[in-house]
Amino acid sequence: MSLYEYLGLPEPEPEPEPEPDQLTLEIEIWRTYRNLRRAQEREAKKAADQRRREDIVTMHEERRLRRIAKQQSREERAQKRARLLAEERAAKQDRQRQLCLIEAQRDKLLAQERLATQALVKGGFDPGKRPDWHLAQKSVRPHQAVCTRCGSVKYQHEFRPSMFVIKHYQPSAVWCRDCQNHYQRKRYHENGGYEGMIARHRLAKYGLSEAGYEQLLKDQNFCCALCKQSFSGIDRRRIHIDHDHKTNQVRGIVCQPCNIFLGHCEKVGQDALVRVTEYLGPTFSPAE
Repeated sequence: MSLYEYLGLPEPEPEPEPEPDQLTLEIEIWRTYRNLRRAQEREAKKAADQRRREDIVTMHEERRLRRIAKQQSREERAQKRARLLAEERAAKQDRQRQLCLIEAQRDKLLAQERLATQALVKGGFDPGKRPDWHLAQKSVRPHQAVCTRCGSVKYQHEFRPSMFVIKHYQPSAVWCRDCQNHYQRKRYHENGGYEGMIARHRLAKYGLSEAGYEQLLKDQNFCCALCKQSFSGIDRRRIHIDHDHKTNQVRGIVCQPCNIFLGHCEKVGQDALVRVTEYLGPTFSPAE
């Protein structure tokens, strides 16, 4: 029972609800859109936070894997270094072992050489005469040879390469380095040394004897035939004989610069001096 029925009064008629105006509808629409946008932003922020957390986890995992890979690489390098050191030590030991074997073989060969020399001496070998190299040929090893001048058994490095090759074709003409050097040095000094060698060269190439060379120098007053520079104080190796390359006729004795100049003139031709004069010009003046 309502209050109106208890008091015996008639119930009032309900007031009609007012119709919403345009402003109210726009406000409700804006509030709904705002709430929806805030919900979307919350969802997007939540997803971004989730992705950030996943990226951080992935980054830490990658760092952990890189540390593990670096540690493995460091261990592999250490193992490789240890393996290389072990191989180097083994190779060094092998080289030392080979050197010991070579030294032992060399000592053995030296002992055999001494025995062979003693056998030569006991067999009547006279050091003052030309030795009989056939006596020592029986004790020669493949890397050895017998010097046919001094009669000693020597190793390959004690012969010149050409002499060691000749051994297989003409064994009686094999000389060691010491004997060959002694012989050549003796011949060099017996033939006048450097001056004698140059004199023989002049005689063989130009047909100019030592007396003819000295007479040519006197005729030129001991100076260059071209520039008239005195030869006093100039090294004899810088004094040249000028000759015609076609007839091989000696024209004179000149210094080294003039000899080079004449050689260029012969290459250029007969008009070389004309070209030089034209090139220098009328204003040319020689240096004092």
